[in-house]
Amino acid sequence: MRAKSLERLGETQKRKREDIQPSQGKKKRGSAGDAVAFLRERTEAMAAARKEEISMQVQQQESERNFWN
Repeated sequence: MRAKSLERLGETQKRKREDIQPSQGKKKRGSAGDAVAFLRERTEAMAAARKEEISMQVQQQESERNFWN
C-alpha cells in the first residue's frame, strides 16, 4: 500500500494501463523491400511510357517533314 502511495503520477498511469491491457510487445515495421519493388516497377512503367511517347513524337515530326517536302 505504501509503495502505491509513494509512486509518481506517471508510474501510476503506466500501472493502470498495464492492469487494463497487458503489454503486447513491440510493433514491427513492414519491410522496405515491398516499397522498393513497387517504386522500381512504377519507374520502369513510367520509363516505358515515356519512351513510347518520344517515339510517337518522332513519327509525327517525320510525317510533318515528309508532308512539307
